[in-house]
Amino acid sequence: LSSESVDVQLSTLGGRCLQLPMSTDATVTDLKLRTFVAWDLPPLCQELLDGADILENTAKLSKYHTDPSEPLQLTVLVRLDSVRAQLHSPDAAERKEAIQAMSFNANQDDDSFRSIEEAYGGDRSVLHVALDVLVKLARGGEGPRFEKIVHVICKNSIV
Repeated sequence: LSSESVDVQLSTLGGRCLQLPMSTDATVTDLKLRTFVAWDLPPLCQELLDGADILENTAKLSKYHTDPSEPLQLTVLVRLDSVRAQLHSPDAAERKEAIQAMSFNANQDDDSFRSIEEAYGGDRSVLHVALDVLVKLARGGEGPRFEKIVHVICKNSIV
């Protein structure tokens, strides 16, 4: 059986819009991954709303698309609070994921930058991810942010 298709119209409170054709069998996580590709907004930072209802990551889009004649209109909220909380997780894999998610905002936000710097919690594998993110942020940079990144990289370099 082939699944039905739905046009998903995403918008942010800032007015950014995106339209994606999706299968009604796709999950909310699938939609977040497609949004990540289009907007470079990590899924961990996305909260999708249908009106006032928060969409469940594991739910299929068919749960929210009730009128086949209309597109599914959703609002995308950028949420950093859950990402910041995950930076302090005892699980190294969760901290790595959060560091990578925070990288999209670290050039504009000092708190995000400091969170990446401090999140490794003594775990060398997490430190490698944090340093990799900081190196990517430093490429093509200049000014005070670049100097901070270079300082952190030099301070934590493994010889």
